[in-house]
Amino acid sequence: MKLSSNPATESQDNVAQTSLLTSNPNQPWNLFRRVVLATLLGSAAIALTKVVFFPVLNQHPPVVFPDEIPLPQWQLEVSPEKEASLSQPDADKLLGFVNGKSYQYRQGKQVLTIKMRYFSPSIGDVKAYLTYYNQGIPPSLLIREKKELGYYGLFTQNQQTHLTTCLTPRGGNIFKREQFLQVRYQSDIRPERFLPWVIGKVPLLDNRCLWIDMSLSGTEQNAPASDYLTLEKTWVSWNEYWRSRFEQFLP
Repeated sequence: MKLSSNPATESQDNVAQTSLLTSNPNQPWNLFRRVVLATLLGSAAIALTKVVFFPVLNQHPPVVFPDEIPLPQWQLEVSPEKEASLSQPDADKLLGFVNGKSYQYRQGKQVLTIKMRYFSPSIGDVKAYLTYYNQGIPPSLLIREKKELGYYGLFTQNQQTHLTTCLTPRGGNIFKREQFLQVRYQSDIRPERFLPWVIGKVPLLDNRCLWIDMSLSGTEQNAPASDYLTLEKTWVSWNEYWRSRFEQFLP
């Protein structure tokens, strides 16, 4: 015997199905949001677990400093026995000193000494480096900015004229910690670094620094402006050499 369907019942069922389909038009979007949120929370949990239970210590290898670096218009003096130690145990541990090297050049009566120190992780504050490695912050300190290179300091001390700055991986040169943090957030917070950071291959911020301290002696001490120009010109060539090589070590 064939059962006849009830038109009223069928109509009610159709209305109910239509209501279910239209009651939550954002259901696919909400599902997507839940998946993204779950992924982010899971990644954060993994990262937190690694930080708490498996803290990553400084794993950056020392920078390889060549024995000789050509510098236009300057003659390199090879005198390793006169190379002063760049390490100070108390300051090294506090500021993250890894290794360094001194270079000395001559141009007539002028002697140019360049001290390179590599810090990892670095606080990115040249004033702190001057305090611990250079007998304090000199009263004559001037902070300047050069387009496409960044910030640097100039001062005279002990009958020598100095140019000092911190070269960073991406972001150029900085002098103050505020500048260091700014370029780090701008340069390091990138989508392609998120996954390597989560699995512990790279740090969230690449807090490394090459501290460059150039000093000029054998000049007239009553004409620091001329010495500043000489140092600034020399720094451009020196910075170009190291910037390309420092970026090769980028994580």
